Amino acid sequence: MYPDPSRPTIPNLQAVRKHLHEEGCIGKKELIRLIKDATDLFKSESNVIKMQEPVVIVGDIHGQYYDMMHMFEKVIDTKKETKLLFLGDYVDRGIFSIEVIVFLYTLKLNNPKNVVLLRGNHESRSMTEHFTFRLEVLQKYKEEEIYELFLESFEAMPLAATVNNDYLCMHGGISPSLTDLDMLNKINRFIEPPLSGLLCDLLWADPVEDHQAMRTSFTENKERDCSVKFGLKPVKTLLKKSNFLSIIRAHQVQVEGYKMHRWGGATAFPSVITVFSAPNYCGTYSNKGAVILIENDKMNIKQYKDVEHPFHLPGDIDLFRWSLPFLADKVTEMLYSIVGRNAAYSPQSAKELEHIDFSKLLKDYGKEESKSERADILRTKVKSVARLSRIFKNLRKNNEMLVAIKKQSSDGKIPRGLLMGGSPAMRNTLHDFQMSRYLDKPNEKYPSKQNPTPINRAYYIGKEQPQQTRLGGMYK
Repeated sequence: MYPDPSRPTIPNLQAVRKHLHEEGCIGKKELIRLIKDATDLFKSESNVIKMQEPVVIVGDIHGQYYDMMHMFEKVIDTKKETKLLFLGDYVDRGIFSIEVIVFLYTLKLNNPKNVVLLRGNHESRSMTEHFTFRLEVLQKYKEEEIYELFLESFEAMPLAATVNNDYLCMHGGISPSLTDLDMLNKINRFIEPPLSGLLCDLLWADPVEDHQAMRTSFTENKERDCSVKFGLKPVKTLLKKSNFLSIIRAHQVQVEGYKMHRWGGATAFPSVITVFSAPNYCGTYSNKGAVILIENDKMNIKQYKDVEHPFHLPGDIDLFRWSLPFLADKVTEMLYSIVGRNAAYSPQSAKELEHIDFSKLLKDYGKEESKSERADILRTKVKSVARLSRIFKNLRKNNEMLVAIKKQSSDGKIPRGLLMGGSPAMRNTLHDFQMSRYLDKPNEKYPSKQNPTPINRAYYIGKEQPQQTRLGGMYK
């Protein structure tokens, strides 16, 4: 991993990329060294990083390692000396958060001036304990020490960046406390983010809805249970005072991967731009990912879709427990085939079963029973097995979708009326952006003691299992 003794802090980028692509795990000793080297580099940087074009600006990634690598291949021209600005939220929700962080830290150490990693709201103890990152670290490394080292590195990340002195970039948004950009460099960033104040707002704030922007300055952010929402007036004031064109931020999923907040009118340059780089977020949103390229004083948006990735069972459940419903289904089918198919299941047989004394079916055949009675009992048992087989099959097929929907729902229940629509309605629900966003709203809040567990711990819960378990040679 560190092939050059003369450059002891520079890991081999191509070797790490190849190793992670093949589902390899970085050794504990090498990982600790990587985290510490990256942390030292972050600590040497100021709160606000100044960058010049060409710059590619990347939004939330959320543990979607294979989608991120697809982004590098299809969207970013690696032949050019393009600088990379990441706006935070590298971990949680996805199941490859460690892979994302390892690759980005390796990239940063190889290109310390051209790669900037800003902090997002998920780069914190409260969010990583609440969601999946801490659990992922403990599952893969069994070491609390490594998790604590990651947190230390998160706290050292810069908070904002400027591009060409035209764009102010951060993860969340602006704050009522932000009256001058010089204030950003006075923040003590080496702490767990509080629930209010300038540091909190940089990581958590959101723009108001477009129809509210003209009449709103700052308002309470009820969707997050912390921070604020901001409108046109404070944005306009800050941009004018600092001579910037626009604010570029991440933090919110967008169906097209980006959104232009044109609060000054349809023809005006957008006051705020949101970029989101995790396509098909959580495996259910069906959104595109996007990045922003700033080059030659022009801004271009590049979009991309998600790609297949190595399959992990929901909630990291083991294969045996996951396969039990399938096993029960096949066993009942096999039993039905062995006993005979002459008593095929039908609606009539279902009515007959309602009047059967099943306790009698459990008794051994007695000598006093005639041959015809034993045949009747056998036929009834065959019908029962056939009925069980159908029940298992229906439960198994629909249960996979229902589990996914229930995990997304705020109360853990199936939305009213959904079952009446049958399987097609369930499939549409899982892949509908607006429904996914609605069901996922509780997970957008700051973790509270009343809701200590996230609604959706698993990633890609609604996505069909890919036929392959490994991506074969997709990345070179």
